[in-house]
Amino acid sequence: MSACFHCRHSIEKTDLTLHGRLYTCQKGHQLLKSESPYDVANCPDGAPQFGFQIGGYWSHMWFEKSSPHNTCLEWIICNNGDHPTSEPSTQIHICDFKQLENFVAFWGKYLREKGCIEND
Repeated sequence: MSACFHCRHSIEKTDLTLHGRLYTCQKGHQLLKSESPYDVANCPDGAPQFGFQIGGYWSHMWFEKSSPHNTCLEWIICNNGDHPTSEPSTQIHICDFKQLENFVAFWGKYLREKGCIEND
């Protein structure tokens, strides 16, 4: 998976079965050679859309400020709850990102202790 897969400014040009996917950048940047979404974050025009699987399918997601006047975020998810979508279809308003971090930390620890997910 190319790092361009993780950028909202990339366009998938073709699907090459032997060589993976080929992308082009809408902002005119040279394509990144790495597979890391961190490279997208380091690009001056990078717009990361790193996500995870929802309903068994990889779904792009990102965060945007809900207003320039506050610290709240909109969690934009390109998934309808079952399948990925090409456009944002779910938005969650978050005013304390630390609560989301604590939520993930708690459930990660709890589910590992119960054997629902493996330890890293």
